[in-house]
Amino acid sequence: MLHLLYETLQIVAILCFMGFLAWLWAQRARRQMELHQLHLLGRNRLLESFESPRALLDFADTETGRALLGPPAPAPCQAHRPQREGLLLIQTGLVALFSGLGLRSTYYIAMNWRAANLTLNETEAWRRALSLAQWGQIGIWLGSALILGGALAALLAHLGTRPEPKP
Repeated sequence: MLHLLYETLQIVAILCFMGFLAWLWAQRARRQMELHQLHLLGRNRLLESFESPRALLDFADTETGRALLGPPAPAPCQAHRPQREGLLLIQTGLVALFSGLGLRSTYYIAMNWRAANLTLNETEAWRRALSLAQWGQIGIWLGSALILGGALAALLAHLGTRPEPKP
């Protein structure tokens, strides 16, 4: 029964990830469409301002005319706010660390399955408790490694931005 829950959660996680990617793609397509519509609107206003075809051809021969009458340039990427280096690693490490500690603490609950009036055989209870302990230990080590990596990244970024002493 538990393996069915894990498989369902994996499928839900994969579907959520695919939905997120589809949303990102739709946002990018919407921005490109808005840019293209804005470019066409500006081009139409520009074409209406010319009184004769000759004036339009003279304008199209200039560098500005080629730029305005050509295809629209892709939108520049918006610069993100500078984030503190290593902060994402530290945050992920804290989540993994506390998840590992939580799983590790449920090991003791799983070992006391008799006190909870559960009807399990001893080998099944031992297997479940051992699985919780292993996943808890993996979470603790992963969280610790991510926190140390984030701290190291922050330290190296700090050392790289310090001004050098002038002799």
